[in-house]
Amino acid sequence: MIKKLNTLIGGVPIMAGEYYITCSKVDELPTISFTIGGKYCSLEGREYVLQIVKSNCVSVCMFVASSRRH
Repeated sequence: MIKKLNTLIGGVPIMAGEYYITCSKVDELPTISFTIGGKYCSLEGREYVLQIVKSNCVSVCMFVASSRRH
C-alpha cells in the first residue's frame, strides 16, 4: 500500500523505503484521506511531505521495518 501511494503522488524511491518528491510539486499533491480506528483523517500534501533541503523533499508515507510481531 505504501509503495502504491507514493507512486500515485509521484514519489521516486531513493533508499530504505523513502520516496523523493519535488518540493515545488507539494502544493499540487492530492489530499489523502483515510480512517484509523473509526476516526476519519485527511492530510494535505504539505502535511505528508518533509522538506530535507531547499528543493528536495521526501514523503513521510514510508515503510518502516519492525521486528515486532502482532
